[in-house]
Amino acid sequence: MVANAAIPGGAAAEKETEEGWEKVMAVNAKGVFLCDLAARKMIPQGGGTIINTASVLSFIGHPTALAYTSSKGAVLQMTRTFSIEWAKYKIRVNAIAPGFFRTPLNQGFLDSDEIMKPIVAKIPLGRIAEPEEIVGTAIYLASDASRFMTGSAIVIEGGELACGGYTDQTLPFIYETV
Repeated sequence: MVANAAIPGGAAAEKETEEGWEKVMAVNAKGVFLCDLAARKMIPQGGGTIINTASVLSFIGHPTALAYTSSKGAVLQMTRTFSIEWAKYKIRVNAIAPGFFRTPLNQGFLDSDEIMKPIVAKIPLGRIAEPEEIVGTAIYLASDASRFMTGSAIVIEGGELACGGYTDQTLPFIYETV
């Protein structure tokens, strides 16, 4: 079972509204929670595999995305907790944590060179990902090749976490200001 629920959203902390928070959390966190409850059907059949879609923003904060980052952090924690609780039923629960991919969810960003320039600048591979670049990871997690893996997240983000957002394009600015 793949729990792939997400909407964009969120605002800076001082501008976030209760309505905005609840809308994002209802889809991104509660949606995954409800999907993961499908594991109850996996118990009598002797096991199964769940793949949750987290985000690179499950691991790092981001200004102007309080609800989104919080919701994806919740997905990562649900992945870990469900994996512990359901291991005894031979149910494996893992997550894929993508970075910036070319998807309809991101179309508004993709249409703006001004928005995309800093996004691409913090990715060491120097580009955003294509949807087909996540397929192999999903197949791996769904297959017996990952049968000893549970509670983990595989991050696919072009090196963004490895460099902490500092790349050849961002380092000159940092060095000039130090």
